[in-house]
Amino acid sequence: MRKRLLGICCLAVLTASSIYASPGDDVPSWLQQAANVKISAYDKDVPAVVLVDDGTSNIDADGRVSKVYNFAIRILQREGREYAVGHVGYIPDIGKVKELRAWLIRADGEIKRYGKDDIADLAGATNDVYNEYRIKQVSASRDADAGTVFGYSYSLEDRSVFSQDDRGQFALYACPAGRMARRRFDF
Repeated sequence: MRKRLLGICCLAVLTASSIYASPGDDVPSWLQQAANVKISAYDKDVPAVVLVDDGTSNIDADGRVSKVYNFAIRILQREGREYAVGHVGYIPDIGKVKELRAWLIRADGEIKRYGKDDIADLAGATNDVYNEYRIKQVSASRDADAGTVFGYSYSLEDRSVFSQDDRGQFALYACPAGRMARRRFDF
């Protein structure tokens, strides 16, 4: 009886651990590489530095646009926590956010994953009478601190080639780039 109970307990533990260690939750290699990059010294007033700013857009023959975007930032000062935010804009009738994932890698190597429960779906313009623009946003600003690396990735499908490219991440203009940004368009 004890062996059977021990076997059931072991099976329950293995099943539970496999649920939490699913392959889809792994930190992507581009973010791991970014977290391992040694950055140069910056002025003490620089709150954060952009490590990855990489986007690819594919336009199909029927005009459907698929976008994949990766972004990572290293927080240098405690004041830089506000930059640990990922977002993607879309218009519900013509666009769909297929995936939005985010991770925070602490200085000691501990990883925090942000899932569907951490994503907010917000109105893009709260002061307009009629505006369908929406923003999906994930924030790690409460968890981030100096030395952490925040990264997020999204994939977006859009039926309009005239949609706005919202990759103007506010952090890009306020923080220096530690690595080159890359954009690629495939037709």
